Amino acid sequence: MRCLTLAAEMHRVGWDVAFAVSPETGETVPVLPKSGFRVIYLEDAADPDDCVAAAGPDWDVVLVDQYALGPGYETELRRIASAVAIIDDLMRPHDCDLLIDTTHGRIKTDYVGLVPDDAVFACGSEYALLRPDFSDLRAESLARRDGRAAERLLISLGFTDVGAITGSALQKILPFFPGRIDVVLGRNAPSHPDVDAIMREVSRVKLHVDSAEIAYLMKDADLAIGAGGTTSWERCCLGLPTLLFTLADNQRDNAAMLSAAGAVRRVDLETLADSVRTLVADHDVRQTMTEASASICDGAGASRVRTLLEELVG
Repeated sequence: MRCLTLAAEMHRVGWDVAFAVSPETGETVPVLPKSGFRVIYLEDAADPDDCVAAAGPDWDVVLVDQYALGPGYETELRRIASAVAIIDDLMRPHDCDLLIDTTHGRIKTDYVGLVPDDAVFACGSEYALLRPDFSDLRAESLARRDGRAAERLLISLGFTDVGAITGSALQKILPFFPGRIDVVLGRNAPSHPDVDAIMREVSRVKLHVDSAEIAYLMKDADLAIGAGGTTSWERCCLGLPTLLFTLADNQRDNAAMLSAAGAVRRVDLETLADSVRTLVADHDVRQTMTEASASICDGAGASRVRTLLEELVG
C-alpha cells in the first residue's frame, strides 16, 4: 500500500511506474491489480535474475520493499536501473542510493556502516508515504477532536488480520464501549466470518471490507485500536488517539517511539478493555494524544520522497 501511494505521486508528475511482485500479491493486496499500474508477476520473486529478465532494462529507479531480500539482490538490480531505492525499518544492510525509513525518530547515523556512504536518506516519520486523502482531511479532523466525547471507535489491525486479532479485540471491548464501532478487514481475513456474525446481531458494529475509505473512517473516529505499521502515520496525520498492538517485529521500534512521544498507549488483549474504559472517560488525555500524534506526521511524505527521487536521477 505504501508503494502504491508513492507510485501515484510519481505518476502524477509524469513517471512511468510498474510493479514486479510475487503471484500471491494480487490476492493479498486486491487493489493492486485494479490500480491501473502495470503489474509484472514473477515466477520466483526471490531470484534477482527473474526480476531482471521480467522487468527489462532502462529503468531510472528500482524501489525494493521486501524484508526477505538483501544487498546481494539489490546489487543485481543495478543491471536494469540507474538507481536503487529501499524502504526499510529494521536497520539492515543495503546496496542503495536512497534509503527510506519512516520510523519516528530514525536518523541517518542509525545506518552508518549498513549502506553506502554516499546514499541519500529519507529518515523519520515526515517521510511517511500517505495518500493525499489524509493531508486533505487533516485540518478538519484535528478541529473535530477538540471537546468531543468518545462516541465512535475504529478497529483497524490490518487487512490480513494476523492471528485473527481483530475478532478477538472486538469481543474484548464490545461490552465496554457503548458507541458505534467500525471494523476494517480484508476479504480473506480470518476474523471476517465472526465479525460479520456480530454485526448482524449488534447494529452499532459496522464492518468495512477492503475499504478504500479508511481516511474518512479515521477522521470520524474518536478513538482507534490499531497496529504499529504504516497506518500509524495515517492515524497520526489525523490526530487519532490510538490503543496500539505490536503485531510484528518490524513494528516494535515504531510502537516504542510513538508511546514515548505520547501519541499512543500500547496494549495487548489482556489490557485492552481497561485501556478503552480509561480513554473513553478522559477527554484531556485523548486531546493530549491528538496533539502529540499530529506533531509526528503531516501527511506530506510522498511529495518529499518524490523530490528526492527526482534529484537522484537528475
